[in-house]
Amino acid sequence: MQKIINKFENVRACWYIAVIAGITLRILFMLLMKDDFDMLNFFDSGSFVAAGKNIYASTKYYNYGPVMSLLLGAIARISSCFANNRLVFKLLYISLLTVSDFMTALLVSRKAGRFWGAVFFLNPISIHVAASRHQFDSLAFMFAAYGAYFLEETSRQEKFSGRDIAGILMLSMSMITKHFMTAFPAWILMNRNINARKKFMYAFVPAVLFLMSFVPYLPEGWQGIRDNVFLYRSAKNFPLAALGVMKHLEIAPAWLEGASFLIFGVLILLYGYIFRREDIYDSFLLYSVSVVCFASGIYYQYFLLPVMALVLYPSALTLIYFLLYLVRPQIIYLFTGLSVFTTRDFLHVPMVWCLLIWLVQYYRHNRVS
Repeated sequence: MQKIINKFENVRACWYIAVIAGITLRILFMLLMKDDFDMLNFFDSGSFVAAGKNIYASTKYYNYGPVMSLLLGAIARISSCFANNRLVFKLLYISLLTVSDFMTALLVSRKAGRFWGAVFFLNPISIHVAASRHQFDSLAFMFAAYGAYFLEETSRQEKFSGRDIAGILMLSMSMITKHFMTAFPAWILMNRNINARKKFMYAFVPAVLFLMSFVPYLPEGWQGIRDNVFLYRSAKNFPLAALGVMKHLEIAPAWLEGASFLIFGVLILLYGYIFRREDIYDSFLLYSVSVVCFASGIYYQYFLLPVMALVLYPSALTLIYFLLYLVRPQIIYLFTGLSVFTTRDFLHVPMVWCLLIWLVQYYRHNRVS
């Protein structure tokens, strides 16, 4: 394996071939897959924004921060200049996600070498989520990854620098795009390797900017912001406890669904404390794994978030994780007759347990005393 990695690193053309292959695969998947509900929803959301409407007052299906709505609006304006505006909208949208994946791959390359950057760019989860699931978790993740990267060198220093400002702004952009980082400020506050004065800036400025980003949409959009963003809950399947499976088998305890979000909160804080001695970048990577592992409800696109951590700290679990994702519900349906939704909940369970085992292995092999 090491010989393959060394050869890849020494032949720059391999990197360019991997990039071209990754872009090509995303475009092919985009052309072959039909538009799902998410793509139709994003097209409508972009149309609302392009028309000057308040996104939070116009639809209940936009459950995110304002950044993506503004990007969707810009894409909608550009695509409206073409006859086949839906196809152009989709192409520009997938291009945005492809650029996000590529920028993250560059960061992986900088930290671990071009081989692992190529692995990240070609991994099946990122390709599928961008070109088939049509979700933009990769954009929010890219902002967060660069935010943690900028803060990595300066987080222990007393003096504020441009990197601190850049890092805070990138973390804020991530939160305002898609708010999977909302619990990370608690990890920052518990972290022992961040300068005491800086950690409050790192934790609170992104959170405050996230809240302030909704101000321009008030008061008209308040109900939509409250109900469709802050009170929105994902699929109530809590895969760590196999809640979705138990529901299909009709053996789910009545209390578990109601308690699942509380359990998530307790576990995410507990693991933030367990990993309190990590540097801020590893803390971010561990958080991106934990937030999916303990989530009270998830869809397929959430499994994109831990990929960078699994690539930067590769093991057999990295391959197992990718292979589990490749087992599609539609394939199992052909052999078992189980519905796609039932099969999906069954498949989510081993994936999150794979992440839990990865976290335990990381703690055992890389813990900071």
